[in-house]
Amino acid sequence: KNKKWLDVRSLTSPDIVFFSLPYNYTYDIYTIDNFLDKLTCYVQYAFMSGNDYNMFFNEKFHNLLWSFFCETPIHKKISKKYALNKGSNVIVTGYPGCDKMIKKDFKTKTALDVEKNKIKKIIWSPHHLMKEGTRQSNFLENYNLIFEIAEKYFERIHIIFKPHPLLKDKLYSYSEWGEERTNSYFKRLNEVPNIQIEEGDYLELFLSSDAMIHDCGSFITEYIYTKKPSLFMIRNRENEQGWNEYGINALSVLYQSRSNEEVINFIENVVLSEKDDMKDVRLNFLREVILPPEGNSASKNIYNTLLKNLSY
Repeated sequence: KNKKWLDVRSLTSPDIVFFSLPYNYTYDIYTIDNFLDKLTCYVQYAFMSGNDYNMFFNEKFHNLLWSFFCETPIHKKISKKYALNKGSNVIVTGYPGCDKMIKKDFKTKTALDVEKNKIKKIIWSPHHLMKEGTRQSNFLENYNLIFEIAEKYFERIHIIFKPHPLLKDKLYSYSEWGEERTNSYFKRLNEVPNIQIEEGDYLELFLSSDAMIHDCGSFITEYIYTKKPSLFMIRNRENEQGWNEYGINALSVLYQSRSNEEVINFIENVVLSEKDDMKDVRLNFLREVILPPEGNSASKNIYNTLLKNLSY
C-alpha cells in the first residue's frame, strides 16, 4: 500500500531463512548480513558445473550459512578445497530442482503422446553468454543452423526452441543485432511449421522430448534425469576449460559437437536412428553421482536434515 519493500525480519521474526541466490542483487535488509543471528540455509540455484569457485562456493555468503545444501559429494569436495570454512556447513542432499523428474508418477499427457508419435521432438536451447565469460554460447555462429535442420528433416523432427531467458535481452543490447534484428529472428522462427518457441517452464518439455541440443551449463545435468540423449555444443578451447570436476565428469557422458556437421550426425544417428551408444554410461552416472542419497528426494533429505539438527 505504501509502495515500500517489506522488512521480512521485522514482519515475521523468522527462525530459519532460506536464500534463493547468493548474490547481493537486492536491498541490504534481504542479505545474509541482516540475518546473522538466524539459521540461514541455501540450495544452489542450478546444478553447478563451472569453475568459478569463489562465485559458487566461497563468497562471504557461502561461508556464513548455517546449512549449505549441495548437489553431490563432488560439490562438497570442492567446497572443502576452496571455501574459507573448508565446507564445514555443506550437506549433500541432492538437487531439489529436479525432484519432480524422479517421481515415478510424474509423466505428463504430452510425454505419453510423444511415445506414440514417430516425429522426434528435439529441444534446441542456446545460452546467452556470447562475448563474455568462458563457457560461451554458440548462438552467433550457428543461429541459422536451426533453419537448415528444420528444412532438411521437415517430416521427421519437430524443434522446440528454448532459449535462455536472458538471450533475447542480450541480443537487444548486442551491437550487431539490436531489437529489430532480434524480433525479426524470433518472428522467422515462429513462421517455420516444425519449429516452436517455448519460453516457459521446462520440466514437462523435457519429459515430452526425445533429445536435446544445447550449450547451457545447468541443462548438462538436468536433462540426464530424463535418461534421454543430449548434445552439448562446444564452441572453442575456452568453452572446454570452464568446468569444475563435476562438470568435466558430466560432460564426458554426453554427446559433444565442435562443428555443424557433428550436430547433424547426432540428429541422424542418435535421434533418428536411435543408436544411443552412450546410454549405459549416462544412466550409470545418473545412478552413481547425480541422484540424491538415501533413496529420497533432495527435498526430503533437506527436510530430514532440518528435523535432525533442530531436535532437542
